[in-house]
Amino acid sequence: MRRPRRGFTLVELVVTLVVLGALSVMTTKFISDGMTFYLETTMVQKVNADIGFVTLKLKKLFSNSVPNSMSIQSGTVSWNEGGKNYSASYSQVTFVPVESAFGFFYVAKDEKEGGFDQSQRVIYAVKSPFFSIDANKYVAFNSGGSEHYYKVSKVEDLASRNLYRITLANDGDFVPLSETRRLYVIDKDRRFATVCFNSSDSTLKLFYHQTIDEAASCPLSGGNLTTNVTDVAFRRVEGSYNSFGELEILYSFNYPFLNVSGRLAQRIGVGNAP
Repeated sequence: MRRPRRGFTLVELVVTLVVLGALSVMTTKFISDGMTFYLETTMVQKVNADIGFVTLKLKKLFSNSVPNSMSIQSGTVSWNEGGKNYSASYSQVTFVPVESAFGFFYVAKDEKEGGFDQSQRVIYAVKSPFFSIDANKYVAFNSGGSEHYYKVSKVEDLASRNLYRITLANDGDFVPLSETRRLYVIDKDRRFATVCFNSSDSTLKLFYHQTIDEAASCPLSGGNLTTNVTDVAFRRVEGSYNSFGELEILYSFNYPFLNVSGRLAQRIGVGNAP
């Protein structure tokens, strides 16, 4: 005689559903926590990688700059867009970039080798095997503890003496070299450089300028270096590297939807040793 088929009781079904629901919740939470941890870790690693890349680029820029030419500024920039007024805070470093890693000449040591002629606004520089100089450049040198900048008006190649005879434009008092023998060469279109952070778009940027007035505050567009930071502060750190010491860059990042934030600091020795 065939026995009647027996199904699940209501209690068994309810218990099964409860167990499956609990397992589903636990599994979902486990997967969610795992994904969140993965995303948080990935975000932080990306920020570290981006900041590391930018720091290396800044280190190269700063090492190819006129010694002690850096200054740090902060302030607020305001603008009008679509009839509405906006403002943003900024932090920036302004410096004078030299033309290349070998962007300087040694000035002749004495009058026999050339040296300099204050009355004629002439400097005699030892020729460099890496690059030349022409009348489209500017030069910078240190005298009396300050940097002086002049436009080059004429360059003569004294091949027999392995020297350049560099005549400077008559557009200001000529201060002869007295403390250093390095003559730094500067591109006329890149006389000044600015690395700045503008809070309006959370972007670290690099700009080049022809005049110091153009470098007075952060421009609002262009020049991106990185966009993965929410705040950047530049701080001067005294040290023995040179009179400026080091530049400390404090980076902040924030991902509210992941509840991830942090602050990283990088230090860079700035400028060539005088």
